[in-house]
Amino acid sequence: MPYQVPWRRPLFDGGDPPVPPGVPVPERQPLPVRYDVFVSYSHVNAEWVDTVLVPRLRGAGLRVMLDSDDFRIGAPTLTEIERAVEESRRTLLVLTPAYLTSEWAEFENLLTQSADPANRHRRLIPVLLEPVAPPARLAMLNHLDLTRPRGVEDGLHRLVGQLLAERAGG
Repeated sequence: MPYQVPWRRPLFDGGDPPVPPGVPVPERQPLPVRYDVFVSYSHVNAEWVDTVLVPRLRGAGLRVMLDSDDFRIGAPTLTEIERAVEESRRTLLVLTPAYLTSEWAEFENLLTQSADPANRHRRLIPVLLEPVAPPARLAMLNHLDLTRPRGVEDGLHRLVGQLLAERAGG
C-alpha cells in the first residue's frame, strides 16, 4: 500500500478538511438587504458625507449604511465592509483624489464590483465630488458630477430620486 500524506491544514483557512468529490457543498446564503445604500468614501471627505450627503439621503427615507454609524465596534473592518456591501442594495462611491489613494476604499469598490462585474444591476454608483480621473473600471460607469457648486443640489435631487425609484422597483 503506498504511503499517504496525512491531510494538513492550510495556513489561512477555517480548518475544515477538503470536501471529497461528489459530496454536495452547501451554498452560502446571501445576507438580507437591510440598506438602500452603503456610502464608500475617504475619511478626508467625512465632513461633507456627514453634513451634506447622508442627511439628504436619510431625510428622503433611504436606509444608509455608513462605517462610522453602522460598523460593529470590535468587529474586523474587513468583515464589516463585506457585510456592508452584501446588506446594501447599492454602494455609492464618493470619488475624490483621496478616495482613489485609499486602500480601504479600493477594497470596498472592488468587493462590490466582484458581485456585479458589468454593473448590470447598478450596484455601484460613482459620485464625482472633486475632479479626478478614476481607473478605467470606474471611468466606464456613468457618474454623478457634483464638482460644480451649482450642480450639487440638482445632482443630489436626481440621486435621491433614482435610489427611491430603484427601491420601489425591487
